[in-house]
Amino acid sequence: MQADLYSASGNILWVSVVSGLQAANLPDYAAVTQSLCQDKQADGVLLINPETHEVWMLNPDGSNGGFCGNGLQAVACHLSKGSSEIELEMSGVKIQARCQGHQVELVLAPKMSSIKAIKLEGVSAYQLTVPNPHCVILDPPQNWGFPEKARDICEQLGCNVEFVFLSRAQEGIQAIMPRVLVYERGAGPTGACGSGAIATFKVLQNLNVVTDQVTLAFPGGNLTVCRQEDKLLLSGLVKWIKTTCI
Repeated sequence: MQADLYSASGNILWVSVVSGLQAANLPDYAAVTQSLCQDKQADGVLLINPETHEVWMLNPDGSNGGFCGNGLQAVACHLSKGSSEIELEMSGVKIQARCQGHQVELVLAPKMSSIKAIKLEGVSAYQLTVPNPHCVILDPPQNWGFPEKARDICEQLGCNVEFVFLSRAQEGIQAIMPRVLVYERGAGPTGACGSGAIATFKVLQNLNVVTDQVTLAFPGGNLTVCRQEDKLLLSGLVKWIKTTCI
């Protein structure tokens, strides 16, 4: 089995093409995934069926990671060789990917739930699925240390957790390059998260913090989310790192 390692906006991800792959076969690759990601050397493994272009994400612990926006960017770069368009499918969502060099843009209409406002120890938080479950927390209290507090919330709610830090203009409620820290189920803290970027955008848009576009600063790099009619565009940088055979 050959696998290629990519950095997608700071997410370190393995990508491998497996002929005839189906969802029922995913458990067969749990041990391989754990080996490739051991000692937190990667955030997960993307497996591609080359006949259907269906994609699956496995977390470092071997569990199914569901939808992964940054993973799709890495897959698109891997299959298109950085200079074309390609259609992919993940978690029942059809995605059109556009590649131009290291820049990859996804055009997608992910299945989303309504936003549910909750309180966590008196702090406002927002839950939604995109289609992975997320909990977005804006400007968490200073005593909420990351990643410990995010891990606790992840375990409590069973979802990915985003701590979003807003830089506000002196007048109004305009966010300027929000900074995001993310804790993912089955992976822990990661450099970035595509579905987390979408979830954060939807919450900020719902609260009138942003309008139709936002660029989010993750530890590994920036991700831009833009609404275009009934579609969302997710864009970021993808770079190939190395190839291995296992």
